[in-house]
Amino acid sequence: MKVLILSHNTGGGHNSVAKALKEEFSKHDIECNIAYAKNLSKFIEENKYDVVIVTHLFPGYTLTFLNKKQKNIHFITISTDYVCMPLWQEVKPDYYVIPSKDLINSFVKRGINKKEILPFGIPVSSKFKNRVNMFESRKKLKLPIDKKIALIM
Repeated sequence: MKVLILSHNTGGGHNSVAKALKEEFSKHDIECNIAYAKNLSKFIEENKYDVVIVTHLFPGYTLTFLNKKQKNIHFITISTDYVCMPLWQEVKPDYYVIPSKDLINSFVKRGINKKEILPFGIPVSSKFKNRVNMFESRKKLKLPIDKKIALIM
């Protein structure tokens, strides 16, 4: 299998999701590239990608447009927002991956077919899955071990 991931430089979240996906595909020996090309259709055909994953609306629009022009590009969108952003319904992927099952109704209300919605969550780097011992962390950060601590952001 060969995968192409398209992202966009509007904030870091889209690119972080793209990098996390590439990391996981690489662990399973699946060839994967993150890119954008001027002649996208030709680029996808020449490199024989089986599926394209988009983490932003703009490349999703591009692939939707190409598919209207008789292309057969299989693609999946990954919503990186905890709301259904306006205009997602204009993108026509094979599937929409969304952050939570709690958002299914808001995507359906925008006209997206429920059968195309996959509430898998937002992909993150595996380094965030490592559990850290609370006492070791507090010691490292020079925080009291026997008191409650609140993080305000």
